[in-house]
Amino acid sequence: MGYCINLIDADFFISGQNKGKALEAIKKMAGSVSHLAWVNNNEVLESETLENAMDCFRWPLVPDDDLDLGDIVNINFEGEKSGSEDELFACLAPFVRHGSWIEVHGEDGASWRHYFMNGKLYGVVPTITWDIDKEMDVCE
Repeated sequence: MGYCINLIDADFFISGQNKGKALEAIKKMAGSVSHLAWVNNNEVLESETLENAMDCFRWPLVPDDDLDLGDIVNINFEGEKSGSEDELFACLAPFVRHGSWIEVHGEDGASWRHYFMNGKLYGVVPTITWDIDKEMDVCE
C-alpha cells in the first residue's frame, strides 16, 4: 500500500556552509522518531554526509558543478511512494534557501508544492483558473 507520487519540478538550494547543520538536524530527527516511511533510521544515523542521508530518504541531492563550494543546487526523487517528506523537509527548512520549492503530483491527480520560506516549510496547493482564450469557429 501507499500513495504514489512523482516529482514534477524543483528549485532547491542548500549552501555548502549549511550542509553540516542540515545533516545534524536530519540525524536528530531520525534518532527521535521511531518510524520513518521507507527509511532505515540506522542508515540515516550512520550517514557521513548530507547527500548520503538524503539518499536514505530516496531524495538524492544535486551538487553544484563547482565542488569546492559544496552547494546543493537541486533535488530528485527516486522512490515510487510518498514517505516521510513532511518531516524531512520541515527538518531541512532552516537550511534551505528562502523561496526554494519542490512540486509533486500524486496518483489521484493532486498537485502540491513544498515551499521553503524564512526557515519554515509550507504546503501549497495550486489554484486553477479557466479563462476564455479565443472563439473557436471551425464550422461554417
